[in-house]
Amino acid sequence: MADSQSFFLHQKKEMEDFFWKYGYLHIKNVYTQKDINAFLEADKDLVDIEKDLSCYPNLSRLPSNKQLIDALSHVLKGELVYSFDSSICINTSTDEKLKPSQLLHRDNQAEFNFNTNLPVVRCGVYWQDYTNASGGLKVAIGSHKHEYISLNFTFKKLIWLFLRFSKWGCKYIYNKRIKNKIKIDPTVELLPNQLNLKNLKFFPKYVNLYPKPGDLLLWNIRLLHQGYARKISFFPNLSLGARFESLIPWFLCEKKVSPRTAAFFVLQTDDELAQEYRKKRIHALTKKHWSYQPLKSSIQSLEENFHKIDLSGYKKIT
Repeated sequence: MADSQSFFLHQKKEMEDFFWKYGYLHIKNVYTQKDINAFLEADKDLVDIEKDLSCYPNLSRLPSNKQLIDALSHVLKGELVYSFDSSICINTSTDEKLKPSQLLHRDNQAEFNFNTNLPVVRCGVYWQDYTNASGGLKVAIGSHKHEYISLNFTFKKLIWLFLRFSKWGCKYIYNKRIKNKIKIDPTVELLPNQLNLKNLKFFPKYVNLYPKPGDLLLWNIRLLHQGYARKISFFPNLSLGARFESLIPWFLCEKKVSPRTAAFFVLQTDDELAQEYRKKRIHALTKKHWSYQPLKSSIQSLEENFHKIDLSGYKKIT
């Protein structure tokens, strides 16, 4: 299938075309397994999920990969910015903790203008081999460009979706949030963007991604995705929505990777829309996150490799 293929870093043009059409990339051999194991072994006693990767002497080298930065500058059509929005989690469970209707999500994005392109991606580096395993990442192909109606929708979510097809409905949602003091992610506008029919589709098409150690997965932060994907033993290329997948007994699926170790970091260009997102996201990250200071050596390496680094989040603790 063309929409589940993987790439190498030198395939810049192919990655650019694929990313803007489908919203994600699987890039092979960005790191060596030996290197990422060595990084983790050296820094494992320092790990705290609230820390940015720049707080670690060795793991800080993951986002500072020059070849990766050069390739993604081409893919995202602009020089890249690092805003200290990253983390690593080690030995975490891949057991489902959420209902199927809650699994599929976007990263800090909702009710946005589908007629705009947001050049912001979250990158994931995984230490385990998911080739023949469950528990990995599932993405809804092309969902960074469309809103979808699926079986994951609750009744309330469906009503609010249809309200967004009119200015009156958007204003109603806004007033409801103000009146009831409803808390939403700071990166999401209180007044939702109005939808039109060309933005709407039914039942997204999914694909499960199976990285090996040293591979990198990335997705547009507007892309619908979820963890805990099941790989069906006799139909390994079949990817279903979470509700259908939850009905499949585990003895028909490959064994889960558990526990899991993975690092995540956000990369973005410096265009107006990305700047707006970055400002809101920095505000949304916790004070504890910003209390951990990046290493001077990490800052120097980031400055050498990125077009720009944004340290403004650390002003939150001063």
